Amino acid sequence: MSARKENVMLTALLLAFLIGSLYSAILVVVKEEYRPVFDFLKNTFGHHWVGHGITTLIVFAVFIYIFRAMGVALTEDRLIQILWLAIILNLLIIGGYMLQHYLSG
Repeated sequence: MSARKENVMLTALLLAFLIGSLYSAILVVVKEEYRPVFDFLKNTFGHHWVGHGITTLIVFAVFIYIFRAMGVALTEDRLIQILWLAIILNLLIIGGYMLQHYLSG
């Protein structure tokens, strides 16, 4: 596999990871705050966490396909920035929600 193809695939994986992990973090909050989403996942998949995992994997896979088809290839520095962005945003979303939930309760 050429360096260009490898970089396209790595870029697609990391961009899909960013979107999939943000979807997952937001879904955690939505399930806690909006009961119909929780109930839908539970009733559809047998358990809300199973539904959470399956839908997150679907989002991840779809975005890998989209970004790979687009042929986007980012530099290593940009890919590292995307990885850190995903980590920080997820920490802020889930950690912020849990902290707010703890402090209000």
